[in-house]
Amino acid sequence: MRIKVTSIIAVISIVLYAAAIGTGVIRIITGINERRNIAQREFYDLADIASSAGVLGFMEEPFKDAVRDAVTGSKTIQGVIVTGPFGAEFTFERDNNGIITWEGENPRFQRRFGVSRNPHFAPLRVDGLRNATITAVSNDINYPAFTLVLKQSLLMILAAILLSAVTLLISSITNKKAESLVSDKMQKIYPTPEKAPPLSRSNAAGESHTKEKLDLNLRICSAAEQDLTLILMELSLTAGFGVGDDSIVYRKFIDRALQFFTDQDLIFERGDRGISIILPNSNLDESFAKAKQFHNQILTSLPEIFPHKSDLRIGISARSGRLLGADRLLLEASKALEKTGLEPESPIIAFKSDPEKYRAFVKNHGKK
Repeated sequence: MRIKVTSIIAVISIVLYAAAIGTGVIRIITGINERRNIAQREFYDLADIASSAGVLGFMEEPFKDAVRDAVTGSKTIQGVIVTGPFGAEFTFERDNNGIITWEGENPRFQRRFGVSRNPHFAPLRVDGLRNATITAVSNDINYPAFTLVLKQSLLMILAAILLSAVTLLISSITNKKAESLVSDKMQKIYPTPEKAPPLSRSNAAGESHTKEKLDLNLRICSAAEQDLTLILMELSLTAGFGVGDDSIVYRKFIDRALQFFTDQDLIFERGDRGISIILPNSNLDESFAKAKQFHNQILTSLPEIFPHKSDLRIGISARSGRLLGADRLLLEASKALEKTGLEPESPIIAFKSDPEKYRAFVKNHGKK
């Protein structure tokens, strides 16, 4: 009789544990998905407002005020970066929350818990203005609702713990044979999972070294009158879905890149799902062909990670005889990479420099 009562209480405890965890997880995931939908709508509204305000004067005070008001009045948008023809020109963050950081003259969003993993991006539709874009990050978590879910789940877990304690008390007064039978049965039903060994993220160099190495190689190639190409690669959010955690997927991708692009000193991590590759003495056409070959090879060899050609996106830019620094080449390759996100049928895009625009850029840059 005691064994039967113990078993019933144990089942009730397990049900409470499962209900607390399962209900909490479902409510949190549902809340995050709803929040993301709201963020997407608010960002599209923000892009429309910025485009409309840009007609009256791009980067004028009325334009900036319209962007600030739209961000402040939104529920989810945390920070925004507006770029013009020559890079970032205006930034704004909600409540001075420090979501935007600077690397030299280049702003970027900081990674934070609860903030959208990939920034929202859209071109601005302003007549007579090209290459104007708006980028923003949003808060994926409604913290008051999130806190409430955690409190409710905690109460259910505490109830389950209390029942578990009662179960242990009842079990202690049963005979050793009954205790052994119950213990063996529970062990068979709920075996302890083995922990997987820790994995290093990759063998590629850290992201912080990219700009330093790129500047050095640009100077070397300029002195030798050689070309140089920068390739940026990024995995889509759907790449590797169902294969394993992100670290395993990312390491498989990095290993293939290290095998294909043999100079490992010129391969660098980029964000959470990307890499940067420097190819000295290689022009734009040669590098495009090499990137296409790698793209075809990795999609063929790892179909479980890359079921769609847009799961691996590549942006390319080359020195092309110009005297320019790492920031400019990184900006051009980044713009090409961003464009692949807008054109899923073109997973590889190369930035081709415009001589007239480049001369204008050098002239304006020299005045600063």
